[in-house]
Amino acid sequence: MVFTPRELIARPGRFRISASLAAKAHTCLTNAVFEEFWHGFTFHRSHIVISQTDEYRFTVGQVQEISPNGNAYAIRVTEDGISIVANDEKGLRIGFMTLLDRIRLENTADGEQLWIDCFDLRESPLIENRMVHFCIFPETKLWEIQKFIRFSAALKYTHLILEFWGMLQYDCLKELSWEHAFTKAEIRPLIAEAKALGLEIVPMFNHWGHASASRVMHGKHVVLDQNPTLQYLFSDNGWCWDIRSPRYVNC
Repeated sequence: MVFTPRELIARPGRFRISASLAAKAHTCLTNAVFEEFWHGFTFHRSHIVISQTDEYRFTVGQVQEISPNGNAYAIRVTEDGISIVANDEKGLRIGFMTLLDRIRLENTADGEQLWIDCFDLRESPLIENRMVHFCIFPETKLWEIQKFIRFSAALKYTHLILEFWGMLQYDCLKELSWEHAFTKAEIRPLIAEAKALGLEIVPMFNHWGHASASRVMHGKHVVLDQNPTLQYLFSDNGWCWDIRSPRYVNC
């Protein structure tokens, strides 16, 4: 299990989610990304405006909060409000994602009903560093990277490895990237969004080790397909950089 067994207490009643809500939260949650998450998880039926507080809390309405008691965060939902209390930014973010996952929508004779069942919850991660790896190939679109970043945050990962297979433009050898590779200006906003969501980005470049598995796996080689005369930089099979060659070292 990624998280410790939950200290979960179900309580009677529901918190009804209205079309517009106001919340107070620590600065780590006061950005448009988390407001977009709320809008998405409420099936585009509710908007939330989050104002700033310096405490590691998220509060909607009136509710008597509970303390984490040594856990990463504590959530209390009553008919009158919502409270998340955490020890730090990381705990508050994953507590917020846990809350979103408990939002429900139901069609009744009286129309749509959007709610969260009342409960108390204390929880901590069993695995402190939770990492996921995403390869960015020539076919990958920019919106797919953003989707993966947001999905990773919603699943409460802590680290995200982005491996660019010739899909990030360099200031040096142009053949290290495809002509349609992303620019740094295109990628920077996604990195900023990932950081805002609490993800630590781990960059990974296939060039320095195995050079390009694309030829073996997908019939592509970012360098040699664009400039075969650079074959001297690689081993005979094209898989590895020929680090024994002085021409490679001095390149």
